[in-house]
Amino acid sequence: MIPDDMIFHSACIVAATTEEGFWQIAFADDAAHPSRYLLCQNAFEYDDHDRMNDMDSHYVELNDQMLSAYGGVSRATLWRDRIFIVFTQDVAALFGLPDGLGLRFELGEIEYAQLASLSKKIFADRIDVRDEPHHC
Repeated sequence: MIPDDMIFHSACIVAATTEEGFWQIAFADDAAHPSRYLLCQNAFEYDDHDRMNDMDSHYVELNDQMLSAYGGVSRATLWRDRIFIVFTQDVAALFGLPDGLGLRFELGEIEYAQLASLSKKIFADRIDVRDEPHHC
């Protein structure tokens, strides 16, 4: 269970497929001037450079590019109104978290469907998508 102080409200969510060849989801506490954000990405396909440099997995970044890692998510659960992400021990330590992070949000049906679809592409078998709200 992720403690309440490790859950923040995401006022802005951008889920996109980029021209640069990766899927991306960005959660932020403010659209114009975010102080807290989580960026999640994964490439459409990996090349030899990615494989040789352990970059052949999803990428996560928390609040600063200095706090980033490839393959740092051990599991995630997406509900209709929030996502809980549990990081690997080394990435949780890098991020200064006990083990994970939660993000609350409010999305319409179309935006949620896009978020769910891209979450599956980014996290693959590490994510459990549930189409109901989280119940405490």
